[in-house]
Amino acid sequence: MSEDDLERRIRAGLADAAAEVEPTGTLAGLRARIAREHAEEWTQAQAQVIGGSWRMIKLAVVLGVPAALDMTTEQWVKQRLGGYVRLEIEERRDAARELTAEGHSQRETADILGVDPSTVNDDLQGGRKRVGYPTPEPAEEAPDQGKAPGPVGYPTPPPEPAAEPEPRPHVARNTGEFEWYTPPEYIDAAVAVMGAIDLDPASSEEANAVVGAARICTTADDGLAQPWAGRMWMNPPYAHPAVDRFCARLAREYEAGTVAEACALVNNATETAWFQVVLAEAAAVCFPRARIRFWQPGRDSAAPLQGQAVLYLGPHGPRFAAEFLRFGPVLFTPGRSS
Repeated sequence: MSEDDLERRIRAGLADAAAEVEPTGTLAGLRARIAREHAEEWTQAQAQVIGGSWRMIKLAVVLGVPAALDMTTEQWVKQRLGGYVRLEIEERRDAARELTAEGHSQRETADILGVDPSTVNDDLQGGRKRVGYPTPEPAEEAPDQGKAPGPVGYPTPPPEPAAEPEPRPHVARNTGEFEWYTPPEYIDAAVAVMGAIDLDPASSEEANAVVGAARICTTADDGLAQPWAGRMWMNPPYAHPAVDRFCARLAREYEAGTVAEACALVNNATETAWFQVVLAEAAAVCFPRARIRFWQPGRDSAAPLQGQAVLYLGPHGPRFAAEFLRFGPVLFTPGRSS
């Protein structure tokens, strides 16, 4: 299939999907209906990308994806996405407040977050116990001899069981390891798209044996302090705040025109600000079907705990799709691909 044919096919699919979405008047006009075939495509893509991230679940609910598949939100997440990503308590409370402020009911909020409505009620009260429970009646018998009594006339309360720690979200278990070297098949695909790699701003001599960039910046060079230009491959450090700074710099340099094209290999943390900054400039993004097995000098190849994404910034979106579809689905950013 030629690049033009591929582009027409994808653009036609996007147009069909947009034509099928109609507001229904609920949630301040945001709730929509979506055709079943497009709901199926959305479900498959989300399951491959990030599973049960609550923000993506919220967007799917607003678009009507579960309803189009004749499923409740909970059924859709558990049966089609593999389950919910559990949140830290404070993160869940913030999410509950955000969702209800946007107009979602407590029942809808509970379905999106994968908790009981009573938990949402507690979260909206800042974690306080719900009011309305009856006051216990005074005990008729005296406290047991030899035990320290509780309040006068009341039995000594049993000790509260220790709360079990909630599982941390998947993204929070990232190691922060810097040395994740890109396997050659991804570099080959990037070179096929861009023609060559002029710069890798976060590299090493060992990594560049595969990347083959004309110029690299190592940790000693501090790539953020060096000029960026041309066609670029970027696999930035995955630890914070380095990943934020590299992604912000890439977006600025591309918008300014100093970087002509770029492929950025990052974690598929679509909910983060740094991902959204790059995505806003991208023409297309590939979500690999499986976690990438990176290599490290002197070690066996290994995959991080989270999946990845390759974002393409440049004028050859269809060419990027043709090369990267072998790794996983490729999505276009409307108005950016050509």
